[in-house]
Amino acid sequence: MSKFGRSVIDFARANSPFFKSGTTQATPLSTPTYWNAIYNKLKGENFEWAVEPTSLVPTYQTVDGAMHASLTPGRWLVVGNGTSNLPQVMKEAGGKDVEVTACDFSDTVVRQMQSRQPGVEWVEMDCRSGIGEEEWDGVIDKGLIDGLYLAKDAEGVGKVSKSISRGLVAGGRWLTVSYTKKDYLSPLLGKGEWAKITSEELENVYLYNLLKRGEGDNGGRGGRGKGGGRRRRGRRRSR
Repeated sequence: MSKFGRSVIDFARANSPFFKSGTTQATPLSTPTYWNAIYNKLKGENFEWAVEPTSLVPTYQTVDGAMHASLTPGRWLVVGNGTSNLPQVMKEAGGKDVEVTACDFSDTVVRQMQSRQPGVEWVEMDCRSGIGEEEWDGVIDKGLIDGLYLAKDAEGVGKVSKSISRGLVAGGRWLTVSYTKKDYLSPLLGKGEWAKITSEELENVYLYNLLKRGEGDNGGRGGRGKGGGRRRRGRRRSR
């Protein structure tokens, strides 16, 4: 286990009364205070949950008409990023046609990462509270949903799903990497405007692919096509 992983578990055990067998309450793992303490302790050390970005981004670029979405031109949001290098790898892979924004609800890690990833916009944002309305062509998560699930914050997982479905343009995709099996996670992820939810085992983890309803679908809102989501008005700071 990495230094980061050991720190997360050790900090939780030492500071949280909720880490007891049988508890159903959400733990501090789902709070900015907990993660600010972790990131202050680790001082910006890189940590990659589940898989390395260099092996993940080519998967996103594979166009096979089924499971994997391409890193298409447009606006991409990486939610709950922490200290992952995924946004920078995506930006380098996508070039000038891809705009990448990374967000986290920890103001500490946002400050740490802003100077480390040129070309990536960093925003302090709790995506349980919203990521905008039809602003993003794609959203990627590598660790956020697992963090909420491990924190026993099932309500938070549902809020994230609804928030992301609102924030995507019609026909947009949310890709999330998780250790959690679909039997447990799929019912929580389904709380949104999804036309289709599929999953595939990938390097001992699961890749979930959620497609938002597009123009012409029942319930769709009529998106504006590739890269055509509504633009943000300034930087969002949501707690």
